Amino acid sequence: MAAAAAFSSTVCQQLGHRGLGLDLDWFPLYTELIDLFGVERRIAEIKTSEPLPDLGRKFDWITAFSTGFNRKADKTLWGPTEWDFFLNDLKRHLHPGGHVFLGLNPGQNGWFYTDELRDFFLSRGASVERERVLFRALQGLQEL
Repeated sequence: MAAAAAFSSTVCQQLGHRGLGLDLDWFPLYTELIDLFGVERRIAEIKTSEPLPDLGRKFDWITAFSTGFNRKADKTLWGPTEWDFFLNDLKRHLHPGGHVFLGLNPGQNGWFYTDELRDFFLSRGASVERERVLFRALQGLQEL
């Protein structure tokens, strides 16, 4: 089972997996396509330092592609404090041994993260390669 934006869930579903998309409802055509493919989707906005809604089940994978939620009101990207809250909240949505994959969008300066944030991800056990951040088997999601 995977939790991802509805587009990613469509791909997962086509590969035989059961997913749930957590997404915004901004574009009517997009909503119509999601309905056409029969993808389960929850409409919710990810906000700084606010827990995710109860999704009703746990997942083996949680993915976030082309993240846009990790921006503060001033348009700067989240730092370690915001990511720490978010990652700790994700733990309640994962099965034991579950994974988290992030595909980050760059900030206004073209960077995906600061050196401090990269070091934070690494300290939590992630593998980091450009915009891709992977936490395997909860090891990176344990409290420090």
